[in-house]
Amino acid sequence: MGLITAMGGPQATVERLDTFFDDGHFDPSNEPSFHIPLLYTFAGRPDRTQARLRALEDAHFTTGPGDPTWTISTPRVARVTLHLDPAVYPGGTFEIAVEGDPATEPYIRSAILNGAPLDPPWITQARIAAGGRLTLVLGAHPSTWGQ
Repeated sequence: MGLITAMGGPQATVERLDTFFDDGHFDPSNEPSFHIPLLYTFAGRPDRTQARLRALEDAHFTTGPGDPTWTISTPRVARVTLHLDPAVYPGGTFEIAVEGDPATEPYIRSAILNGAPLDPPWITQARIAAGGRLTLVLGAHPSTWGQ
């Protein structure tokens, strides 16, 4: 990898990464930096990646409530079926179906959830967990759906 070479080789890269982390320069709120702990792996030290990620997860992330909402955008496939674990999700399956060709019709014109219009361009985790079918109707030109 060119970056490892540019940083002086694997050992120098590990040392620079250690200094970067140990001196508090890593900011986990800066998403473009999420890949930095993975650089240890490319420098031949996957164990350092694993240790840094565990420490960062413990220090900065929790399993507490987040926003259980999925934003809807044009899929690249015609159909997807999620087989939900019945021990966790009571709905059985959740299917996403597309009317139109995602390759030539990249815009969502309407969305139908279990036979009823879905106007906001998002869906909650609870609605997915309940099972059902989301149909996305596509078109070649932008529409007002979701506005």
